[in-house]
Amino acid sequence: MSAITDALEHEVACARTTRAQYRATRDRRCKSEENRHFDRIMALLGPRIRHLTRAYGLNAWADDAEQACAIAVHRAIDDYDPAIARFTTFVTWPLRGELKALRNRVRPELRETKAPIRYSVVPLDHGEGDYIELVDVSAMTRVEQGAARRLAQGALDRLLSEYERGIMDRLCRDLAAADGSRGAGPGPVRAAAIDDMKGVLRKEREIVARYVFADGKDDKFAENDDEFTAEQQRQISRRVLRHLSAKAPAI
Repeated sequence: MSAITDALEHEVACARTTRAQYRATRDRRCKSEENRHFDRIMALLGPRIRHLTRAYGLNAWADDAEQACAIAVHRAIDDYDPAIARFTTFVTWPLRGELKALRNRVRPELRETKAPIRYSVVPLDHGEGDYIELVDVSAMTRVEQGAARRLAQGALDRLLSEYERGIMDRLCRDLAAADGSRGAGPGPVRAAAIDDMKGVLRKEREIVARYVFADGKDDKFAENDDEFTAEQQRQISRRVLRHLSAKAPAI
């Protein structure tokens, strides 16, 4: 290992020790000693900090980048475990995280995101008394789509609840008639049949909801379903939806 790596390990160990002493005693001398060790750590990490600052395109914000890196080093000292890795390796990712967060704030055009960022630049000398309006042109569409989806989900939930209630009522009547013909009262067989039907209805509700509100054709069916194939899920969905469409005006 290099002399810089060894020196960094030594300074970090001393900083952790004096930091623990300061937290226990609140002795200012311990705090001063910790600050001296921290300054040495920052000096040893200086070349890497400058390299990462250039890599993230933050040369114009070098002072801010240095402050962000100081925060990262403070956190890294607290979280560092010598048994896991050397500090020179461990500190790299906190440094990158803070610099990336800084870049996202000061240079949003470089932000890594799947969706494009919509922002407007307002000059500071726009003038007093002038009204500035920043409009998100897609906000209304998103709100309307969200509201429509929520209303549709509520309507489907009510229709499915009514459908399930009818199925359960018919099952209970059939079981009661069968028990009466045998001259027997309700027993474990009847309870098991009711529980089985409830499980079937829960599964059908899940299948139908996925079929109706899927974002695309590939999302309509659960491929890893152990009970039903995609074709069976399609048939269940169409059967239930036909029943709901016939009953909807009466509900």
